[in-house]
Formats: sequence, structure tokens, C-alpha cells
Amino acid sequence: MKIRTRTVIITLVLLLSFSSLLPAQMNKCAECGMMVDEKSPFSAKIVQKDMTLSFCDIGDMLIHMKTKKMRLENAQVKDFKSNEWINGAKAWYVSSAKHFTSPMGWNIAAFRNKNEAEKFGAPLDLDNAMKALK
Repeated sequence: MKIRTRTVIITLVLLLSFSSLLPAQMNKCAECGMMVDEKSPFSAKIVQKDMTLSFCDIGDMLIHMKTKKMRLENAQVKDFKSNEWINGAKAWYVSSAKHFTSPMGWNIAAFRNKNEAEKFGAPLDLDNAMKALK
């Protein structure tokens, strides 16, 4: 009996130890279903009252917003330079396969500062970035 109890305790300790190595929260992209790496400078999200939609790629978020006719002010993206979350409605977007390789191949980066964005290409505001998608 003591061996069985000891085995159960060791197993539980090992399981708890390994569970700390797993990401705290795994989100699937609301557009394509791929897992979202929230550390990626290309990840994005739409925050509504009690729900957050995560996206693996800024392009996926733009497509989702365009097809679902979602409000622009709910978008959040990562600033490419600092990797900090910023308001997507105030961001500048640059599409450049030469400079960016995003998870779904949209190759769009977001910038807080228009001058920084211009170093990588022609910046578009959120509305025009959505219109430019095909």
C-alpha cells in the first residue's frame, strides 16, 4: 500500500511540474483556426465587451473585420518595433514580403508611429489596410 501511495504522489508531482511548462492559454485564430503565438509581432486581437478574438496574423484579423463588418476601434495589434499591444484603429499598417514573414503569409506589420512604418513601405491606416486586402 505504501508503494502505491508513493507512486501516486510522485506521479502527481511530475504531472504538476510538467504542466508549468505548457503555455498558460492556447488560443486558436478566430479566422483560420491556427494556434496563436501571442508573443509574435504579427498577432492581433479584437476585444469586445466580454469576449476576445485572437488572430495568428494581422491579415487574418483584417479579413475577419472586413467580412464580419466589425467596429474598427475594437482591434488591437502589436507594434512591430516594440512588440507592445496598441490600438489597431490608430496603428499604421505596412505590407511587405521583403521585410516581413507572418504566419499566414499576409506579411503585414503594424506600427504606432507613421515615420517608423515608412521605413518599411507605404503605411495605411486600418480602414485602407482592410480595403487593400484581396
